[in-house]
Amino acid sequence: DDWQTFYEAGDRLAQYLKYQSFNSVLLGVAADGSAIYPSRHLQPTPRYDSGVYHSSGQDLQRKDVLEMLFRIFDREQLTLVPELQFSSVNAALEKLIEDQPEQAVGIELVNLHGQTWKKSQVAARGQAPFYNPLHPRVQEEIVNVFAELVQRYQPHPSFQGVAVQLSLNGYLQLPGLDWGYDDTT
Repeated sequence: DDWQTFYEAGDRLAQYLKYQSFNSVLLGVAADGSAIYPSRHLQPTPRYDSGVYHSSGQDLQRKDVLEMLFRIFDREQLTLVPELQFSSVNAALEKLIEDQPEQAVGIELVNLHGQTWKKSQVAARGQAPFYNPLHPRVQEEIVNVFAELVQRYQPHPSFQGVAVQLSLNGYLQLPGLDWGYDDTT
């Protein structure tokens, strides 16, 4: 909720890693449609940073918790590998689907009955393979998130790569043989 809480948690994590003789951590930094860093490609939600909603209005600025963690890990000579999860609605893709439906054909996953995921399934906690990973526009949005993350944090010595979470609730892979039945795919 505030910088002090994030700093204490990050510092404690680094100290615990050193205490246990570990030298790195893989940390989920973008999940459930939000991130612990400001992003032009991921819409913020209060899930990971609710300081803006604090009753006293004490922390209105969106925090870059990931920058703070990289600085802590740089200082402690540890490695931090940020992990990205692609399983929630993407604002740019949704805008394209809404504003230009004729150009958005194939972006949403289609099953063998011609239905999109949103029309035929229920998203668990807002997570689902909403989009077709083979569509160029979906791939472009995924690359945008990666590029933004790498460009912003690659100067840190503790930054040693990016991980992705692959799951049936995400759109980095097709969720099974019953999906990917749009005309192009």
